Amino acid sequence: MNKILWSLFFLSPCFSVSHSKASPRAVCNLIKVNTQRAFRHLSTKASGIEELCGVSQFQNRRPYQEDRCFLGHIKPGILYAGVCDGHGGDAVADSAAYLFPKQLQSLWGAYNEVEPSLLEAVANTEEQLLENHQEVNKGICGSTLSSAIITPSKVHLVQLGDSAIIGLVGDECTSLVTEHKPDAEEEKERIEGAGGEVIDAFGANRLMGTLAVSRALGNFALKHYGLSAIPQIISIPRTKDFKALVIASDGLTEGLSLDEVQEILYTCSNAKQAAEKLTMSAADRSEDNISTIVIPLFKFPSEL
Repeated sequence: MNKILWSLFFLSPCFSVSHSKASPRAVCNLIKVNTQRAFRHLSTKASGIEELCGVSQFQNRRPYQEDRCFLGHIKPGILYAGVCDGHGGDAVADSAAYLFPKQLQSLWGAYNEVEPSLLEAVANTEEQLLENHQEVNKGICGSTLSSAIITPSKVHLVQLGDSAIIGLVGDECTSLVTEHKPDAEEEKERIEGAGGEVIDAFGANRLMGTLAVSRALGNFALKHYGLSAIPQIISIPRTKDFKALVIASDGLTEGLSLDEVQEILYTCSNAKQAAEKLTMSAADRSEDNISTIVIPLFKFPSEL
């Protein structure tokens, strides 16, 4: 077993880094221990991130750690978090985890609606990556991007690729975004319309027989064959039933079902413990890099 990359709690505004079905409970443990006071701290100083969120990474059986996590504030009371899962190297994931938050901070509030800002933030990130094309393994290297922007009233999600964004809503965990796979009907139609092919290779349907996702940052050699960098954008109202958010690379969902994610959240006493337990439980069944961010959402005060 490769060395564990310990769970990280970052103080700077931005950084880049039993299996039975759970029985319903009124309030899970990790929500109970994160009081309203912790959420107030989040709005005023960076140390609130440490009190609130858990981040855990594990290289697992892969020779390299290609995942990157990022977490910080756009401004007081508005938190962003996300995971970039690299493939073909870590160059795109590493750059995107730095560039995308900078774009968020620059573009937030530039439009009357949130979606145009998020679309432009992703497009600008892709453009900046393209400018460094020669440093990105000649177009082979790429990365997913899964991110949440959390405001007092809504959670805005950005999804590009097959990493996971899971919500604990009511008493159940549910996937909040789509996995962008080449064999999905809409994705396959776009790929074939651009002259690309979906080919069964290495045990999965892959774009041009190489890439197991149909949308990604980077991978510029495949952009002419239907690979898209246009993300799915979803905005979800914040209610007290929306108790927690999990953002993770696909190593987590390879190893754990949604029911198992739910059970682990209910048995942990804080977000740090939950992130670590989710990561290491998934590692029992997945060989991939695993990165997990856990964010409790209950009782976010309306005054932030």
